[in-house]
Amino acid sequence: MKTCSDCIMKMTRLLLVVLCVCTLGACRSTKNVDNGFKAIKKRQIEQLTALAVWPEKQSNLSSKVTVSLDLGSQNVSLKGRMYMHKDKEVMLSFSAFGLMELGYVEFTPEVIRVVDRANKRYVEVDYSIIPADLGVNFAMIQALFWDKLFLFGAGDICDRLSEFEISKSSSQCLLVPSVPNRLQTRFYTDEKLTRLEQTEFSYGYYEAIWHYDLFDTIEGYSFPTSYDMSLSGGPLSVGMRLTLNNPTFAAASGKKTVDLSKYQQVDLLELVESLR
Repeated sequence: MKTCSDCIMKMTRLLLVVLCVCTLGACRSTKNVDNGFKAIKKRQIEQLTALAVWPEKQSNLSSKVTVSLDLGSQNVSLKGRMYMHKDKEVMLSFSAFGLMELGYVEFTPEVIRVVDRANKRYVEVDYSIIPADLGVNFAMIQALFWDKLFLFGAGDICDRLSEFEISKSSSQCLLVPSVPNRLQTRFYTDEKLTRLEQTEFSYGYYEAIWHYDLFDTIEGYSFPTSYDMSLSGGPLSVGMRLTLNNPTFAAASGKKTVDLSKYQQVDLLELVESLR
């Protein structure tokens, strides 16, 4: 007979896999550009810089988090922590009743790592297994969590902000990269281009939406304290809300190091199969 703890552990492993999986042309000519167009592009770069550049003091973030996941008819809510260190890692740790760590998902520049502490197993996914023309890399994942603009396959995009096409409505601005990619991307900001409010992806029938909400002032900087993520188009729609509680830009504290030499490494399909 399944216990409450068994259900929590199984749903936690399911959440870790979903997090791991979910996060998984021609250029236009610039010749004969007149001075007026150059001036417009210069002003655009100035406007978009704040949406792409990290302030110096914003190189770390640590926060308690509450995670709610809807997967078909299943729903689970967990407590945990989020740790981010610019250009080094993004980590989400999950616990039962806010006490025992059940597992975590870690994104680094080299790998995506899913660790199931309850069953002493882990998965490592190298970015090289993702088709190169999709342009999925750590810089993209990091930008999603930090609420920043990005271009697929690129790192620092400060010198490429002129590549975004901007259209405005009465309440929002839409930013679309001018260079096409197999994963089509759209960014929505407020009407004054001061903050990024939503990032959307589409690939064939699939669509993923990453919505930022509940902006708060943290050490003088506006930052979202709620992420609403959804994935649709497949056999099962997935929805997840990540709520930050008392976030700070101070360096991470209380983070545990796991000796993976004592864990069994499995592939992602094997871990998914074990959840049935």
